[in-house]
Amino acid sequence: MKIKSKSLKLRKSSTSKEEQKGLEFFVRLHSALEILLEFFNADGKGLSMEDLMIEDYKILLSCLVTNKSTTEEIITSYYSRRAQEQMSRSDNSYGELDVVCYYNPMDSKLIVEVNKAKNLRALDCNGVSDPFVMIELCPRHMFNLDPQRTKVIKKTLNPVFNQSFEFNIREEQCKKRGASVVFSVMDHDMMFSNDLEGEAMISLETIPGINLHGASQQHSLKLVKPVLTAEDQTMFTILSNRHGDKKASDFVKKRYHAIDQAKEV
Repeated sequence: MKIKSKSLKLRKSSTSKEEQKGLEFFVRLHSALEILLEFFNADGKGLSMEDLMIEDYKILLSCLVTNKSTTEEIITSYYSRRAQEQMSRSDNSYGELDVVCYYNPMDSKLIVEVNKAKNLRALDCNGVSDPFVMIELCPRHMFNLDPQRTKVIKKTLNPVFNQSFEFNIREEQCKKRGASVVFSVMDHDMMFSNDLEGEAMISLETIPGINLHGASQQHSLKLVKPVLTAEDQTMFTILSNRHGDKKASDFVKKRYHAIDQAKEV
């Protein structure tokens, strides 16, 4: 049985023939798994869904769903999941970042104000850090814009920046699933590479000017150190195996670099 998903047809013009062939293979595998599930369940007369959907099934299903997705879909899902995790985060052991974020539809501008960070961890041998903040719109395939950055504040764990930044983007871009502004609090190093204090992000579909239901401009974001989870490892491996796919390789390289920058010193 040959099954082609509608989403793959829509993306055929922008997907290489090799990638398209690989995606269709996993679409067929996913379809076969669903058929086997229905067969053994037999409309409730066979094995129960609870017995069938064991942990191994869930792992296989997740792997197939990821493999049959386009690179852009996988990256979008990554940022969408990260944004949801940010909203529910309660641990502030890596400090917090106070920002203002809203959209001005009259000028088609995203306004981001980086006010201050607090309770950062000391990454220098003198017991302090030299923090600055990188502001980037992600995923990159949605926003072809360079990151912006604050000034460096020397020798402090509670830096005050009070800087404002503008990004020229369309309203419809902000409303896309996964569209986010990502903050990376860095420790500036004159001799070696900069260290990552922590990351935080805001989903653009939640900000004032886009969300019309009383969203707040003010955010106190809890920072987190990026780590390699089992889910991320599977995703990165799948993307790494897409040889010749620059979007996939650039994304994986960037995330591994962030993980390396965040290693405890």
